Amino acid sequence: MTGFDHPERAPRLLGAVTIVLTGAAGAIDAVTFFAFNEVFASTMTGNLVLLGLDVGRGRWFQALEALIAIVGYSSGLIAGTLSAGLAMRRWPWRNAVGVALTVELALLVAVGIGYYALSDPGELTLRAVLLVLGAAVAMGIQAAAMRYVGPAGTPTNFLTGTVTNWVSAMVELHKPSWNSNSALRIGAIVVFAGIGAVVQTHLPAFSYAVPVLLVAVAIGLMARVTVLNHGGLTTGDPQFAPDGARQES
Repeated sequence: MTGFDHPERAPRLLGAVTIVLTGAAGAIDAVTFFAFNEVFASTMTGNLVLLGLDVGRGRWFQALEALIAIVGYSSGLIAGTLSAGLAMRRWPWRNAVGVALTVELALLVAVGIGYYALSDPGELTLRAVLLVLGAAVAMGIQAAAMRYVGPAGTPTNFLTGTVTNWVSAMVELHKPSWNSNSALRIGAIVVFAGIGAVVQTHLPAFSYAVPVLLVAVAIGLMARVTVLNHGGLTTGDPQFAPDGARQES
């Protein structure tokens, strides 16, 4: 078990979804790091530190770059929370997570098409802004969707909390424990950031494909989780449905 909040017939498969999405976050950060002055699409802690450093040093141009990523991510959180919340008026949480991840994938594909269609990547061109802003929105949608999986699935793109809980749990005097899902997520973000760097170095035209493929794989896994759990909650009720709709059903 990985500690998910909801009754789950396939906890390891659901855990695999979080691992794959963590890998996608690492891979997309590698793309934006190299394409846009070392700005991250998913790791907002890094962007907030960069924003403070740039403002403190009077580097207003660089501060704007970090701010673009932060605004994009925040917009994605709003979009992901609303889309998942609306979906959960009709369907159980697993279906709603799948809907939000599908929106994320569609956005990543659209951003990729726009990025490769535009030309002349300069220091702060429309092409670079499109990449970082769009990728950050997609990562915000992903983070919002994974909130509905529970605490164990939430950090797919901010790993400080995962490292904190994982290490602290191992040395807890009262009841030490080992969370393999946390360990695998920590490894996934490192490994796929490295893979993204390698692809960016040797096959830069294909670097953006890595996170897109990983998100697609995660959607497939999430669909399987939904099927194994009969597409719904144990009670059969969709979450966040209006009271009247629940009574009618």
